[in-house]
Amino acid sequence: MNQTIIRPSYLSQYPDCARRTAARIFWPLVTDAGFRLNRTKPNIGAATGTATHKVAAVTLKAKMKTGELANGAEAEQAGLESLDQEIASGVSWDATSPNLNTAQKQVVRQSRVYRKAVAAKIMPSAVEERLEAVHHASGFLVSGQQDVVVTSEAEFRDLKTGVNRWPNAAQYGAYAMLLKAHGTPVLRIIEDYVRRTRAKDAQPDPEEIKYDVEKSMAVASTLLVRIRQDLDTYIDSGEPELAFIANRNSILCGAKFCLAWQTDWCPESRL
Repeated sequence: MNQTIIRPSYLSQYPDCARRTAARIFWPLVTDAGFRLNRTKPNIGAATGTATHKVAAVTLKAKMKTGELANGAEAEQAGLESLDQEIASGVSWDATSPNLNTAQKQVVRQSRVYRKAVAAKIMPSAVEERLEAVHHASGFLVSGQQDVVVTSEAEFRDLKTGVNRWPNAAQYGAYAMLLKAHGTPVLRIIEDYVRRTRAKDAQPDPEEIKYDVEKSMAVASTLLVRIRQDLDTYIDSGEPELAFIANRNSILCGAKFCLAWQTDWCPESRL
């Protein structure tokens, strides 16, 4: 278990519901122990977010090589193809994105405000580069693919989309730890949040949210150690209820988002 891989995104999810997140992190361990877990369809919000990230990646990789943004139509086409791939096996629609036509329009307009407000003003030194490092206090292998690094300002930027904005200090702290381990200290963390809005509503410009670097790294490290402690408790006891605390008050508690919903891995979800 010393080389269990932890994605930075797991760290932002873990405090909301450790049981739900543990089901994703430790799927083989859980199922090998005889517990049943569900399969969930991709959420359309995540799918449009991935597609918007694709446009941003194509746009910024071109700028990194040529100094100019990629052709807008070509970048958007790459995003729409990404959306098709994400939903090819089925998707869970929601009120904000009730159908494919709406989702496609959201990808395009989210991408356009990002290109105009963010991509146009930065010069990236790395885009979607995967880094890995062992977190020695927990023994986990942390593996993450950050969005953008602007080396000249020791700046890390991450694009987020969605109906609601969530706190992501732990995730960004893990990215900063990875970059530091690979010789790129981070002095500034900035989240570029592009809101996913209904088709009838105007698309707002991105919001720029700044995070404290040292505090974010400290939160990430604390959570990695906590996950290790909880995992050790589970290995010793074999009881998920004693190791990974379930949060029945989470807005993500349900069949749409949780692999453990109504399973023996989470008896609380049956109450």
